[in-house]
Amino acid sequence: MNKNKPKSKLLDPKIDVVFQILFSKSNPEIIKSLLSAILNMPIDNIVNNTLNLDLNKILERTYPKDKIGVLDVRAQINNKIEIDLEMQMVYKDMLLERILWYWAKLYSSQLKSGDDYSALKRTLEILIVNDSIPSLKHIVKPCTRWQIKEHEIFSEILTDKFEIVIIELPKVEKAYQQNKDDLLLQWMMFLLNPESLEVSKIMKENESIKIASEELEEISEEEINQRIAELIEKARRDDAALLSTGKRLGREEAEKEMQDYIHELEEKARRDDAALLSTGKRLGREEAEKEMQGYIDELKEKASKSAKLSLANGKRLGREEAEKEMQGYIDELKEKASKSAKLSLANGKRLGREEAEKEMQGYIDELKEKASKSAKLSLANGKRLGREEAEKEMQEKSRVAMQKITQNMLKLGINLEQISEITGLTKQEIESMNN
Repeated sequence: MNKNKPKSKLLDPKIDVVFQILFSKSNPEIIKSLLSAILNMPIDNIVNNTLNLDLNKILERTYPKDKIGVLDVRAQINNKIEIDLEMQMVYKDMLLERILWYWAKLYSSQLKSGDDYSALKRTLEILIVNDSIPSLKHIVKPCTRWQIKEHEIFSEILTDKFEIVIIELPKVEKAYQQNKDDLLLQWMMFLLNPESLEVSKIMKENESIKIASEELEEISEEEINQRIAELIEKARRDDAALLSTGKRLGREEAEKEMQDYIHELEEKARRDDAALLSTGKRLGREEAEKEMQGYIDELKEKASKSAKLSLANGKRLGREEAEKEMQGYIDELKEKASKSAKLSLANGKRLGREEAEKEMQGYIDELKEKASKSAKLSLANGKRLGREEAEKEMQEKSRVAMQKITQNMLKLGINLEQISEITGLTKQEIESMNN
């Protein structure tokens, strides 16, 4: 190393190519220390407890199109444990599924044709990710270990052949502040920022991390390594920018589509409301007119019957009998008019026909008022006059009441033919009454 050459800025050890070189076969002490910290077991150089690294060409990736932040470091300990170490810069969809597939591939590749299942070794998949995993956000500790356990008896493990270790770097610093002597957390602090003040303190106590830092300095001074690291980092940033742009454009398009859909729903609701209102008004008027006609027919029938009966009784009875019959008729007419008025008013309010309600109420009030006045006057005159005079007065009042009825029907737009059918009067008699 040229001591006169200016010191280069340390490359990020989490970048694919940098991680590959730093933890390669040429640096066995570094990878031994890292794996020992992760597995929490010693790894030394004795014959029956050695570390064998199997780094093939596919692990030595040097092109920017290689998958970003991913490195396979394969190690075999004591000829009993197979290890695959993966470094992932960012979390991506299906990451956990991919890691499980890596484990399955490593586990199944151990058997060759004719081999017995007893040849299968304990296999560990180790994932270090420089990001948070959404499904693990509720777990505070940075390192989690996963095995196949019984659903209710958690202490029972199905097999020790399967294990996945996941380390989330964003959770490391907080955990390290609570336990600075933890070797695994010391290594992760180095990966997070090898130039930090805290890492410089760690190197005074951890010789392996100090060696890794010196090795990283040499790697960082190589121009080819710098160029490759820059290209990979640029590709990662470009991917992040494209993802952000895609999310923004997708949100804008979704918001526009949603706004158009809302406008369409509002317009449809407005048209439906207008159609329902129009239909309600039409049905309301038809029902109101039908009820009005029924009321008029019933009132006419009742008035005709009562008038005939009162006339016959007036002729047959004396002053007291005529008075009693007249009072009964007045009470009945008032009760009927009151019930019909309440029913028609309620229906008019319910159906929303203000015009029909106003006309019907006015007509009913006028009929009640006229009937009351006529009845009272007839009663007074009936008391004062004898039988012949009462008969004459009743006939005259009946004629006047009929005249008023025909006048109100004409005001409501009922033609002469309909009035003639309702009252039994001729057109000439109706015209004569209203001239």
